[in-house]
Amino acid sequence: MPNRVQAAMTRPWGSHVLVRLTVLLAAGALFVLVTAQSWSATGQAQAAVQAERHGVAYIQPLVQFVAELTDAQSAAVRGAQPDANQMDAAITAVDAVDDTHGDPLGTHRRWSELRGRIATVMGQHLVGEPAYTAYSAVVALAVDLARKIGDASKLLPDPQLDAYYLADAALLRVTDVLVSAGRAADLAMLAGRNVSDAAQTRISVARYQVAAASEQMSLSLHKALDSKAEDGMGNPVLGPNLAGQLDAFTSAVDAFVPPTIWLQTFNRTDVAAIASGADRVRLQVRPLAGAILGELDSLLRERSDRLSVRQTWTMIAAGAAVLLLGILLSMLLPASPRPARTAAGVDDREEAADPRDRASGQAERVRAGAAPPGSAPAGPSSLVGSPLVGSSPVGSSPVDLSPFDPGDGEPDDVDPRDAAPGDREPAEELLHVGRAVRPQRREGAGDVS
Repeated sequence: MPNRVQAAMTRPWGSHVLVRLTVLLAAGALFVLVTAQSWSATGQAQAAVQAERHGVAYIQPLVQFVAELTDAQSAAVRGAQPDANQMDAAITAVDAVDDTHGDPLGTHRRWSELRGRIATVMGQHLVGEPAYTAYSAVVALAVDLARKIGDASKLLPDPQLDAYYLADAALLRVTDVLVSAGRAADLAMLAGRNVSDAAQTRISVARYQVAAASEQMSLSLHKALDSKAEDGMGNPVLGPNLAGQLDAFTSAVDAFVPPTIWLQTFNRTDVAAIASGADRVRLQVRPLAGAILGELDSLLRERSDRLSVRQTWTMIAAGAAVLLLGILLSMLLPASPRPARTAAGVDDREEAADPRDRASGQAERVRAGAAPPGSAPAGPSSLVGSPLVGSSPVGSSPVDLSPFDPGDGEPDDVDPRDAAPGDREPAEELLHVGRAVRPQRREGAGDVS
């Protein structure tokens, strides 16, 4: 019987359940793989955007610092003293961003060396040609630092065209305009009234570099605008400050650089006009650089927000997939087994009882009018006429179904022939059939065969 109960409690998995479970687990593993790759790619893109924003934050004060250096160089070449307050303010601004963003960009050592060189040059109070040479070296270091920041932050090249063209305009073209405009003014000041052909060529080249950098800057800004329009991201127009600053800068460049034909036939250098034009160009390019970098930072911030939203949706999708997987698994897996009971409600522990005790209990139930286990319950009327109650032969006593005393050993064997007629037991005995009891004719010694 325990084996039959255990078999009833166990529900084996069918082959179709195993196949469905395998397919479900394979689909779940594939989803986990795709989700992990998407999360990793989004995380890498987010890290790249943050690195670019570090670079933009560093470039903003650094460009203004380069502009202050070119102004100090022109002042020293003219024999004046550079504005120490303006230079200290520019240095302090770069110090602040170097403390904040210097670690991910690796600029601490370069900036520390550059700051020491600036202090040395300004402390020498140079003028004329020596000032031009000393400051030109410092300006070259500052421009090189800006290029290194662009490389370290991956601003150049940026995978997105709009950000790439904005970074190209801010990091390359703005610094070229600042350096070339200051160089043209300083060379004209050093040449004086009697300009040699070599000096005239150098001045013309410097002015042409201003015009070329201005043209490239305008082209980059318009390409960035076209890229935003094609991608459909953001507002496909230049910022309100950027458009106005670009127009003012273009006008200043047009006044500083004459037409090409007139420039080639130019024989006399007007020092005052060149110095005034160079100052105007540098004055207009500084706010333009701030507007370009502001537009670039806004673009990168929008990109970072989109990546954050993508990461959020990835997490939501992963959670929903896990929940769905759990529901499907609960539907496919077999239910938990429950303890089985017999048909009559008797606990399985009765099966393990001693046979004599089980027989005694069944006899008591028969005597009390209860149906044997596994049969329909019997009422009082059903016991009338039963072979067990009132159905013995005439003159015989009812069947004694009381259990024997276990302490008395085996029941006494009494020969039915020795018993008195009134005391003779019926020639029937209880026969166990399964868990039911039915009477059977007893074979006695006096029976006639």
